[in-house]
Amino acid sequence: MCSFDIINLFTNVPIEYTLNLIERELKNDGLLRDRTNLSIKEIINLLKFCMYSTVVTFNDKFYLQSGGCPMGCSLSPIIAEALVQHIFKTASSNFPNPPRVLKFFVDDSFLILKRSSLESFFDYINNFNKELKSIKFTKEEENPEGVLPFLDLHIKRVNNTLQTRVYRKATHSNRYLNFESYHSLENKKSVIRTLINRAFTHVSNEDILKIELNNTMNILENNNYPTKVIKDITDRVKKKFINSDDESK
Repeated sequence: MCSFDIINLFTNVPIEYTLNLIERELKNDGLLRDRTNLSIKEIINLLKFCMYSTVVTFNDKFYLQSGGCPMGCSLSPIIAEALVQHIFKTASSNFPNPPRVLKFFVDDSFLILKRSSLESFFDYINNFNKELKSIKFTKEEENPEGVLPFLDLHIKRVNNTLQTRVYRKATHSNRYLNFESYHSLENKKSVIRTLINRAFTHVSNEDILKIELNNTMNILENNNYPTKVIKDITDRVKKKFINSDDESK
């Protein structure tokens, strides 16, 4: 197992190259007419307008961004993901021993591939296209115990299966919005729901889930959340997941 991360993805996206990719995909989309009355040319022109009209001020001077995706623009993640999808699709198709598993979320990717192919695939994906020289990957391999952190997942390889639980960095302080702070009750409840939902979606083992829920309970109580409120929300979230499991069966 390993993870690849792209250095400063948004600000290094080659806009013209990526818009050409998007235009090509739109031309191959037979259902595009079912979703919009805009022509492909109109869509691309609108994308160009959004990507090339970012103006910032510094020391009373105006600057026009000349490259990369604008930070904070709602279109930037979509443009960036289109590029990353193209990179992995092209690299996996042309590389002799492509990854057996490849999942990515914007600039973070999770891969399973032969150890003997890792370095060559990493070198290939960093250099296969001169037009993408601004896009550079870093990598992290699983440790000797078969563990790899990916986003907020702790992934462990056990007997050719993957066990997952919530991952917290060593610098994580366990500080969240304090229940006694001057915020709405709904905001505070959303903190509980988010952490409990994460436990149910990220943990693959019942025993580890119990540990994670107890850990979350202690963390929330240390941030002054009432035990009853935590338990009530936990029970509702648990019921939701049990019902969804029954429906899937």
